[in-house]
Amino acid sequence: MGINIRKVMADQTKTVGDRVKIAILWQKGFDNPNPGSIADPKNTNMADYDFSHEDYLEITEHFNITIDTEKPGANPLNDADVEAFTTVQDCIDGVNDAIK
Repeated sequence: MGINIRKVMADQTKTVGDRVKIAILWQKGFDNPNPGSIADPKNTNMADYDFSHEDYLEITEHFNITIDTEKPGANPLNDADVEAFTTVQDCIDGVNDAIK
């Protein structure tokens, strides 16, 4: 059995960057995603994962759990924001910007 993705997204013992990577890998189908497998987020393109619009809706939901955990009441990301991110690092930066 895989991880509970909602619990992981709210787990403040993990870095925001790791939670973002886990959300992406989870959506790609990994039951127990290892964030270390995305070693170079600046050069890892989101297009390489071939996500559908529905996938981005799920990823956005996961990112927003992290945002709400880190800064309750912060403005959430929307799926258009997340679909516009071109690299994994853009996703990390977007989530971090939302919790500033």
